[in-house]
Amino acid sequence: MNDEDPITIDGDIVGGTFSSRAPKVKLNPVRFLFRDSTVYFIFKIFLFFALVGALVLAFWSKVAGAILLVIALLISASIWRYISLRKVEFRNAVLSPGIVVAQKPPTVLILANMACGGSREPVWGVKMEECRSLRPLPNKVGQRIPCVTAFQGSGMGGSWDKMVSSPLTSGTGNKKKLEEALSRLDDEEEWQVLEFAIQQECFPEIGKTLRL
Repeated sequence: MNDEDPITIDGDIVGGTFSSRAPKVKLNPVRFLFRDSTVYFIFKIFLFFALVGALVLAFWSKVAGAILLVIALLISASIWRYISLRKVEFRNAVLSPGIVVAQKPPTVLILANMACGGSREPVWGVKMEECRSLRPLPNKVGQRIPCVTAFQGSGMGGSWDKMVSSPLTSGTGNKKKLEEALSRLDDEEEWQVLEFAIQQECFPEIGKTLRL
């Protein structure tokens, strides 16, 4: 980018940063709850504490039951807070390329440029995410999937420390929006880097970020 090139702000400015290629997708909280593997697992823990707490409160000990219900309430608050943050990211974070690398469960390897602070050279990172379904897009190995990525860390040294990524299919079932997002991922260099990472089996642990 030349000094004369305009700076394009595609998403809203959030936390002093902005994306030049934001997904602009409205996240459906209920869909995300049941599609995101991690959130769904935590939701099942919430249900366990809520059910056991209610039974204990009714048939055994009010004190123990109340404690379990408070724990359930804290878990539900954490889930709601996390989904609220993801709603902002689905609209304003970085639209990222992903490719299906496994079908059972559906697993997507996601690529993002982690560079920050005006760095001109890309700092590629990948993250592998499991989800419960990729519908309405096909769940087949090699399928390209539009994803969203936000970043965490200090940004020291010209790059972020961690990727927070999800397939857009976890937040919306609007096929038109998904196809539109996929068409905006038109930088073939990104897809080539991601495909090379797959060829080299650069697969981080689920939830971990790997720099290439």
